[in-house]
Amino acid sequence: GFKASVMVPEGEATDKVYLSNEEHTPIDLGFQLRCDEFGIHFYDNGMPKDYRSDLVVLKDNHEVLQKTIEVNDPLDYAGLTFYQSSYRAMDGQYVVTINDEKAKQEQKFFIKPRREFKWADAGVSFGILGSNPDGHGHGPYKIWFSDNKDAPVQFMVNDDETVAVQRAENTFQFTIKQRFATGLQVAKDPGVWVVYAGCALMLLGLYAVFFLSHRRIWLFVASTPQSSKIVMGGSANKNMLGFEKEFAGLNELLKNNDNLNI
Repeated sequence: GFKASVMVPEGEATDKVYLSNEEHTPIDLGFQLRCDEFGIHFYDNGMPKDYRSDLVVLKDNHEVLQKTIEVNDPLDYAGLTFYQSSYRAMDGQYVVTINDEKAKQEQKFFIKPRREFKWADAGVSFGILGSNPDGHGHGPYKIWFSDNKDAPVQFMVNDDETVAVQRAENTFQFTIKQRFATGLQVAKDPGVWVVYAGCALMLLGLYAVFFLSHRRIWLFVASTPQSSKIVMGGSANKNMLGFEKEFAGLNELLKNNDNLNI
């Protein structure tokens, strides 16, 4: 077994994790783990409220598992457990999602400010002209947008907010947010079932100790040439009333035995 960690930026995948030692030794996973999206919500004072990661497991370039993980809700695959543990804002990098309402298409881009980006299929060009801090280190943003038909437009949009961009022949839904890298703790514990089995045995033992009555019966037989004498005794650690009734029943059983002379 081992414990490791890895940072995976949104839109990227990794096939390695790194041991929690001084050398940060890499370990091959044997598959790829991709982060499609990272989401975070903040309190009014700027402290993180909750965060999650949309993860995809790829084997031989095929998606075999998808799960949205949160703190205390990990992803399990191939004997490994991936826990949501941290995150990191990627300075100067943003995620833009554009929805073409006419063509019913959506495209995601990972961009940097003051550069022109194009969505060729939709004939769209856009870029970030600037941004101002909003308490979380990003937004609101000043966007330049063109569909290469009408005149280009500029507008302001807050972080993780959707704005409808009206054009003469179409409407585009534009969303932008800070790009993050998700921090994952990775654990492999092949002996966990041995631990579970030990816990189960311990619970059974505790049940036997605290909820079951332990009883003992003694029989002492003293023989003489003329007769035999049997002395019976017993003890119990719980339910003394019930034990007394059973003890009396055993006593009567012995007395009524024709083969005994008591």
